[in-house]
Parts: sequence; structure tokens; C-alpha cells
Amino acid sequence: MKLLKGFILKSETTSGGGITSDSGKWEIILNTDKTLKLKMVKEPEMIWGESGLANDIQVGETVMVRKTNTGPHSYKELSDGTFVIYAHRNGVPHYFEPMKGEVR
Repeated sequence: MKLLKGFILKSETTSGGGITSDSGKWEIILNTDKTLKLKMVKEPEMIWGESGLANDIQVGETVMVRKTNTGPHSYKELSDGTFVIYAHRNGVPHYFEPMKGEVR
């Protein structure tokens, strides 16, 4: 499934110890073959001291991710249409999946 502009995504992180944390809700602003632009629409319920997307911006701000992995963040699309972003190419990955029935 192609994730289109306006889709709302939920994001989670999982620590090395297996603890899953909410890392916010995000809206797709732009999704091309080479670029993904996301806007934070809901703050995470909890984020720990890792460098991460949710620590870098606030609600209403955007982040740009190059799918070619030539920018500051690393992107990996998974076979089920979801994707993972490693903020600043390290730390805990952010797993993104569409929220059913939520489009702006």
C-alpha cells in the first residue's frame, strides 16, 4: 500500500530490553520515491534520553527523510508497507505504521 499525503501514522520505539514506547503520531506531508516528509501531530507519551525524531521537533513541525539514506536519518521500508527510521543513523529505531481510518 502506498502511504499518501494526509495519512496519519503511529510510531513506536522498542528498546534493546524489549520495552515498547509511543513515539508520537505523524502526518505524511510528502512521499515520493526519494523523499519522505512527516509532520508531528501528537507528542509521544514517553520518550527516553535517546536522540530521536520526537526529541528533535515539536507538534506542528516537520522532518525530512531521504529514502536514499544520504541525509542525517536512515530509512528502511519493510515488506508489509511499514517503515523504520533511525534518527541520526543510530540509537533506537522508530517503527511507523498507518493508523486505520485516519487521514487528514
